[in-house]
Amino acid sequence: MQGFLVEALISAVLILVVCAVTDPSRMDVGNAAPVAIGLAITTSHIFAIPFTSSSMNPARALGPAVMTGGWDNHWIYWIAPLVGAAIAGLVYRFVFSASKDDEHSYDL
Repeated sequence: MQGFLVEALISAVLILVVCAVTDPSRMDVGNAAPVAIGLAITTSHIFAIPFTSSSMNPARALGPAVMTGGWDNHWIYWIAPLVGAAIAGLVYRFVFSASKDDEHSYDL
């Protein structure tokens, strides 16, 4: 359960950051999208490596599993990112998204 929650959390953080910096309604981001996404990935990996080796991407978990034959709890690396991303997408859309009428939106 801990691995599932960690993988879902880091995937959700990544999706929230990507949604926030690519939202066409936001005018306050400028050219910061690559830096923000890179920092989100870096901090998520630093946080999650001790717990789950920080997959964050089902394809990234597939290669090592194929090469080592380690398929124990492999479903976590496929299901948790999908669940985390879906929840983050909904949270961003209904909680954090900037309205098109708000010219100077500052989302959290």
